[in-house]
Amino acid sequence: MQKSKQLHKLIHSLSKSEKRYFRLSNTVSGRNTIYLKIFDQILNQAVYNAIPLKALLKEEGNKSSLPRLQNYLYDLILKTLANYHQEHHPRYQVMQWIQQYIILRDRGLRQQGKQLLEKALNLSQANNYLGLVAEIVDLMEDWVTEEDDYKNAQTYTSKLVQLHDANIQQQDRLSQLKQRIYQLRLFFLEHGFIRNQEQQIQLKEWLIEAEVALKQEDNPLNRRLLLTILTYISYAFQNFEQLFNTELQRLELVNQAAWSAHISPFLTYAFHRNLLWLTLQTKQYAQYDTTIQNISNIYKLPSVKYSTYYKTKLEIAATVSQLIKSVETFHFREAYLQIPQIKQLYKTAAVFFDMDVLMRAAILSVYVSFSLQKYEESLYWLQFMDMNVQQSSKLPYQNIGKIVGLLIHDALGNKRLIQNMLTSTRIGLYRKQQFFDVATLFIKLFQKLSKTTSAEEEKNLLKIYRTKLQAISQKPERRGFFVLFNFLDWFDSKLQGISIADLLRQRQLS
Repeated sequence: MQKSKQLHKLIHSLSKSEKRYFRLSNTVSGRNTIYLKIFDQILNQAVYNAIPLKALLKEEGNKSSLPRLQNYLYDLILKTLANYHQEHHPRYQVMQWIQQYIILRDRGLRQQGKQLLEKALNLSQANNYLGLVAEIVDLMEDWVTEEDDYKNAQTYTSKLVQLHDANIQQQDRLSQLKQRIYQLRLFFLEHGFIRNQEQQIQLKEWLIEAEVALKQEDNPLNRRLLLTILTYISYAFQNFEQLFNTELQRLELVNQAAWSAHISPFLTYAFHRNLLWLTLQTKQYAQYDTTIQNISNIYKLPSVKYSTYYKTKLEIAATVSQLIKSVETFHFREAYLQIPQIKQLYKTAAVFFDMDVLMRAAILSVYVSFSLQKYEESLYWLQFMDMNVQQSSKLPYQNIGKIVGLLIHDALGNKRLIQNMLTSTRIGLYRKQQFFDVATLFIKLFQKLSKTTSAEEEKNLLKIYRTKLQAISQKPERRGFFVLFNFLDWFDSKLQGISIADLLRQRQLS
């Protein structure tokens, strides 16, 4: 990415207080005037545009090149932010004390800096900054090598050995937990929803191991990593009750020990976003409503107070979750009215959308419009998903899209197009291998439907294939296929001759 666009993104990521601090810090007797003007000009641009900036330089009589000025401004913003956040983040404070100690030490004033290094050590230990603890212990070597008194040197030596050994032990434990997380992450990326028997046995072993360790663990950072392991494994087994309880424990760490558990703004966002999904998945709607109401308070937490980026992302996730709630509670008309709001959000803030959130929104938009028999709109959302969602995010749902395409064109009566799709879809499914049994079931169904000669024959065929799909849907490794679009409902609506929305409404009333 060009530096100019990087600068544009950086400026637009600043919070209101950060912008104010930048202006105050760089307005001294006219110093940095041109940089402040460039800053304000870019701040007012929704999309980066160099033309007004060049016009500004000409107006100011500044002969410096725009790229050079923008590079300097970029560095100036980062330096200013570093100064600003050293007052708000313990890691910044530790790094400042280390820097100040080195300055004093190199001037032969080591004794003056000892207290600073002690404070840096205590704060690093309290917040699990193991790398900084190692650096501080390395700097404390001076205390032994430059000490003339034997007892003092012996005291320092004993302390440093203990610090080093304890830090190495904690680093080893941390490394083990992170390696397990990496294993699980790679497992999900490789296998998606698929779980064979061997994989299930392995996951259960890791589950028991993590549960036992969590009961014995007091360190907030280790607890957060163990809870992350449990989150991955619970998701693998689609155990949403356990996922909900695990997420609540991670949220307790956000409120009680965000710094020492190394909970970044991204993690704070992710935990709350996950809670929104899980309260809906477990149908705890009262908890969901409370979470929605409290979202504005989340960003008063010190660990995320200055992150406007993740605030916007959470607002998007909340909006999409409201669509999910409307669908899950069978309020399809309400859901249909919420879709344009998501569409507008994507138009104005596409960069803030997680691919997972965008995927959910697109599939639900397909589902809602399809359920209300607005087939042209469902086709639009299917095409939107194909054009705007990254391939890696689409893979688990690739065959869902192919099947939905068949259902839409069936509803629109495009029989010739369906015949063409059956051939091309089958080839695509062989390539992807994701949920091949589910997808081929539909292909075989449509191939046979094309040869039926009566309504009764078609009805019997639908009943047969509904029973087959019902059996597949009960398999643990196939449940993910039905999370956002329950294809069994399509069979029932087809057999009863009503829309999916009306079908689900009738079920709810009965």
